[in-house]
Amino acid sequence: MREERLDRPFMIRRAVPSDVVGVLSVLEDGRRSIARLGIDQWQDGYPGTPEAETDIACGSCIVAEDRRGTIVGTLALKLDADPDYEAAPIAWLPTPAGAPEVPYAAIHRCATAEHALGKGVMGALFSAAAELAQRAGKTSIRVDTHPGNIAMRAFLMRQGFLELEPFDLVSHGGGDPRRIAFERPISADQPDQARMLEQARVGLGSNAPRYPSAPVLMSTGGGHAGSFELRLTEDAVFLGRATAHSGVVALAGGLAGVLWFSVISELLELPVPTDATLLGAGVPFWALWIVGVLCAILCSYVLHELIHAALFKILAPSARVRLGASWSLGLIFASAEGVSYSRRRYQLIIMAPTVVITGLLVVLGVLTGYSLAAWVVAVIHLTGCTGDWGCFEAVIRDKAIVYCEDTAWGVRFHRAQEDAKEGGSH
Repeated sequence: MREERLDRPFMIRRAVPSDVVGVLSVLEDGRRSIARLGIDQWQDGYPGTPEAETDIACGSCIVAEDRRGTIVGTLALKLDADPDYEAAPIAWLPTPAGAPEVPYAAIHRCATAEHALGKGVMGALFSAAAELAQRAGKTSIRVDTHPGNIAMRAFLMRQGFLELEPFDLVSHGGGDPRRIAFERPISADQPDQARMLEQARVGLGSNAPRYPSAPVLMSTGGGHAGSFELRLTEDAVFLGRATAHSGVVALAGGLAGVLWFSVISELLELPVPTDATLLGAGVPFWALWIVGVLCAILCSYVLHELIHAALFKILAPSARVRLGASWSLGLIFASAEGVSYSRRRYQLIIMAPTVVITGLLVVLGVLTGYSLAAWVVAVIHLTGCTGDWGCFEAVIRDKAIVYCEDTAWGVRFHRAQEDAKEGGSH
């Protein structure tokens, strides 16, 4: 590619053999930045000298150089088929008519020098890569990163990429092979590409970024700066609030039930619930009614977690979803450990059981005439939803949260901040 002097004080060009030391230095800066995220991506010696030398030799290594001739950023642009992407069960963006056999370019091994962070180096490299890929006839760019590399994920969203779904690398040599796939049409201003992007956004739902300048996360120390954890089974304050809210729900539901069935129904001249009439039939019916209600309550909690599990899987098809229980706390749960969802998708996942099961019980109560039993089951089920509501409230109250990562012990919320530590694809 031609050397291009940009408005910023650096130049984008292809790397030459003498650049290998500078490229390795930048990759090492990227490795240290990723280590501060507390994840194992790039921590096993990859990428190293073999990868840098190969990328340079085949002409896929692109570097950003400052005015002193120092390399401040690098990435590898691959124009041939990527074995990991070819093997991954991912619904990639639809391929436009007339595209080449391999319609995409892939970006890997991107990093920015520590002292050049926040200066637009990686954005300029991605723009240059898109130009090269477009000249080669490619219609989209694919890239991936570790689920825990929230900085890179937010940077990619800022660049207009669609976050697709998790997959496992087949060529991975060590550490966690799980990655998140991203793809972006190269020229979204062209009509067919714009339609393709919009169709993909509709298909992917609220996880598809519609904002061109999404804020980027920053990390320091042993975890994600700009993130906080909610340990649902250990946080005494959270559990205390959830228990108190459950009591309020039970009290309000009981009082509302008495008011509805004893006062409002009579004023509106509504039919008396079938089960309320039959409760006067004697002890046998009472016993059967109580057993039926207890069974329905248990089923409501099981269905509650199955709804969570189904949405975990639907919104991230490659997620490993599991069901479990904490007998000491009397909890059953569904989890998709290590998978991050956008704030809107997480809100959907967390509130769906409340809405679906409550609506289902209302319908069943009306259709069967056992509205008193349905009311009792609904109220008791809602007392068990207060933990979900607490998580939902945390997302609503903090507008800076951009991702919610499900964990074995609860959820980790990732906030958006400025000045990304960019780097870490593949």
